[in-house]
Amino acid sequence: MKLIEFLQIAGVKLSSELQQDLLKTLIKKEYKKGDFFHKEGRVCKELGLLTKGQVALIHLVDGTEFTRWVGIKNTFITSLGSFINEIPSINGLQFLSDAEVEVMTKKDFDRLSRTYPEFQEFVVKAISQDLVKYQYLADLFITTKGTERYQKFQEKYPQLVKEVPQKYIATILGMNPRHLSRIRKKLASESK
Repeated sequence: MKLIEFLQIAGVKLSSELQQDLLKTLIKKEYKKGDFFHKEGRVCKELGLLTKGQVALIHLVDGTEFTRWVGIKNTFITSLGSFINEIPSINGLQFLSDAEVEVMTKKDFDRLSRTYPEFQEFVVKAISQDLVKYQYLADLFITTKGTERYQKFQEKYPQLVKEVPQKYIATILGMNPRHLSRIRKKLASESK
């Protein structure tokens, strides 16, 4: 399973017991473009490691869809607040391409966290990194205008900029896709 490799690369010292437990716990699922991993308004009961494809964290406001983040290969996916607190989610997770995900249930996640200190330590690190990411995005919105916001986002998340369609990057950055297109053209012409 890819999660075991991912945890080892992340420096988690996995006991053989935890490895065996993960192998029994994880379920590999395949999704088609447009499928939902989780729908807004429901309690999110699964956590996944995206091993292939892309998924958008989306939020609807008055019928308008906003992309808050896009997960790419080797990204954990869930509606975090809903998953941790077992409350209905304000976000949905929809696949932008065909995808493969290694999934565990909330029940198994809680059991693994209680049973294996090394798993719990990793979870705390992963959640902390997500909080830092969202704080960074909030700071970008407050402290920068369009071009600078895009440049800083591009510096921090070059793989996302390279792999994810521009319209989703624009929404993450709080701008119209045409505005982002103009920014990108301007920056490209300045770099020649």
